[in-house]
Amino acid sequence: MLGGPPQARYLTISTIDSAKPVVAPIGDVEVKTLQWASDQYILLRTSVFDKGRFEGTNRAYAYHFDRDVVIDTSGKVLGRLLSNSEASKLALSLPIGAAGGGGP
Repeated sequence: MLGGPPQARYLTISTIDSAKPVVAPIGDVEVKTLQWASDQYILLRTSVFDKGRFEGTNRAYAYHFDRDVVIDTSGKVLGRLLSNSEASKLALSLPIGAAGGGGP
């Protein structure tokens, strides 16, 4: 379950076999989608606003960057896909597709 004000979102995770829910702070992000990726992992698609000036120029930029975050059922953030790649900012949307099913 997603909760909290826009500046301090949190994710509450409650599994059938756990005694009490886990609360994981996720911060100042816009949540696009939230889905179970398996019995132990949650995939969270977020959009983060970023603005500034291009280095060495007076030109400004402002973008919403979509990013995928993997969280386990203990509330631990396991990874932010492509977060260590500065060039990934050039990809405004990073789709992660569902596996299985039909054709190529």
